[in-house]
Amino acid sequence: MLNSEVSLDYSICEPIIETMSNSDVMLTQGFEQPEITLTSILEYPEFDLRVFPNPTASSVNIISDQTFSLELLDLKGAILTTRNDIQLLDLSSFPSATYLLRITINSKTNTYKIIKQ
Repeated sequence: MLNSEVSLDYSICEPIIETMSNSDVMLTQGFEQPEITLTSILEYPEFDLRVFPNPTASSVNIISDQTFSLELLDLKGAILTTRNDIQLLDLSSFPSATYLLRITINSKTNTYKIIKQ
């Protein structure tokens, strides 16, 4: 297409829409990306950390000798809660689902998949 304009709009789990146009024709096409699939998570083996039980019905124990911060995320990447140096993360108010627990120790971050039943 000569003298055309192209735009592409999207976000995770939302429809992807592309519009192309010139002076004679406008074409809009799209599809929905229903979920995001993690292909790899960078882990730091020097983390002295235990996260259990997993899967869980109500809470997760987090045991570490180091100071840490955590973020609980849904699979869309929304941060649901943040905490510092806790030993018990209460998930009883969250629906059954798969969550990501992102823990940071000394500027390094590990992400754990948590299943709430």
